[in-house]
Amino acid sequence: MFLKTSNLTNLEDHFNMNKKYQNYKQSRGELISSVAFFGVGIWFLLEALVYFAQSTLTAWLFILLSTLNFLAAFRFKIAKYYEQKANR
Repeated sequence: MFLKTSNLTNLEDHFNMNKKYQNYKQSRGELISSVAFFGVGIWFLLEALVYFAQSTLTAWLFILLSTLNFLAAFRFKIAKYYEQKANR
């Protein structure tokens, strides 16, 4: 039941996240989800423009949702940027 010390080094190598995105190639499913996040972000931004005349709070909510969707669309680029910044 207990981990042996030899297995511990293998686990450390397995869960090493230092260079996860260095040579990472995005899969087709990740590309589709990124495009979907980007499209929904544009849709929410357009909805915010519509709601500015009616309800400012609703418009700001749509802007927040749009921003979160744009961040989700570029999540792999953001992760790669932070990994490069951490390795300097």
